[in-house]
Amino acid sequence: MSAGDEATHGAAPAHAWRVWFARAAVGAVFVVNVWCALAFIVDPASYVAGFELSGVPGTVVVQSFGILFLMWNATYPLVIWNPSNTGRCLAWCWRSRQSG
Repeated sequence: MSAGDEATHGAAPAHAWRVWFARAAVGAVFVVNVWCALAFIVDPASYVAGFELSGVPGTVVVQSFGILFLMWNATYPLVIWNPSNTGRCLAWCWRSRQSG
């Protein structure tokens, strides 16, 4: 093993730790967001009053928020899968948020 191999080998675990930390952090946010989204979709009546809404229109609005949560998190699996390549994904997320 040469000196160059040792330097490369020594750097790999530090980078791997960062990648797994990023996956865990983004994964935790993803799980909580999907949990909230499903709660809004499955049991909107529990959240209608919090938005100062009522009746069927309030239920539909809260369920729509749940769907929006799911749409908002569509890119999280890509970041969890490959956090080292988040630049393009984050740029796409930013552009999509700005457009609508």
